Amino acid sequence: MSTPPAGRARPRLFCPLPGAIHPDNRHVEEGIRQWARGTGLAALPGHEALLSHRMGELAARVLPQTDREAVQLLADLVLWLFHVDDDCEDGP
Repeated sequence: MSTPPAGRARPRLFCPLPGAIHPDNRHVEEGIRQWARGTGLAALPGHEALLSHRMGELAARVLPQTDREAVQLLADLVLWLFHVDDDCEDGP
């Protein structure tokens, strides 16, 4: 999305759904770190940069009303997918 010209306000995006986030979102972020250490993903190049994207928060916003295990599974999957994508682009 381009930056609006000086003096023009960016239009607000309309969403018919109220914002929501799973109450355990911070625990999910820590869970990602633990899972990544346990699987070896934490040792891969760029891992810390990927964590800065707050994938646990994304998962907690996508599934605000489900159980914590489902949110954790989604967050771990998203992290894994980003690692696979980076490896496909930058790897051998």
